This record gives sequence, C-alpha cells and structure tokens, in this order.
Amino acid sequence: MCSIDHRPHSDKYPPIDCRVCTGMVMNKINFLEYSDIILDYCPSCGSFWLDKGELETMHSYIARVDSGAHEIKNRIAYDFLIRLSRLMYSIFH
Repeated sequence: MCSIDHRPHSDKYPPIDCRVCTGMVMNKINFLEYSDIILDYCPSCGSFWLDKGELETMHSYIARVDSGAHEIKNRIAYDFLIRLSRLMYSIFH
C-alpha cells in the first residue's frame, strides 16, 4: 500500500523507537510516491507514527489531488490515506 522501499527518506525528525516493539527503530517511509508524507513505520509490527505537522501535510496532499493539481497512481493507498486522515483529524481536532 505504501512505498516501503528501503531507501532512506529525509525527514526533519530523527528516527524513533517503535512504541509497540521493544528495541525496534522505525523506518522513515514515503507514504505515497511523490507525496512528501514521510511517516515512521515499524517493519516488525506494521505500526505508523505521525510527527508534528504530518496530519496537515496529509490534508494538503489530499487537497492537491482533489483539485487536480496532482495525479495519483495507487488509488487504494490514496483511499486509505483519506480514511486515516479523517480518523486522525476527528481524534486530534
């Protein structure tokens, strides 16, 4: 679903330990290709971590796609992004 590709992705936040798996450092992944949404991902349990500002980045990306300014290639991942974004927004705003 995501572009988990083993390439290092730059992020302004340092890698963190997984909150579920003891001693497992999370990988930085690009959620959708060319989205600039870099999330922390645990390769062991599959959990994600959103750093400060990443929820807003998700909303901005969705708006660019909805306006036609950006085309997506993976519709399933994009639909998941919309659901995840709505859920996180309902919890944190």
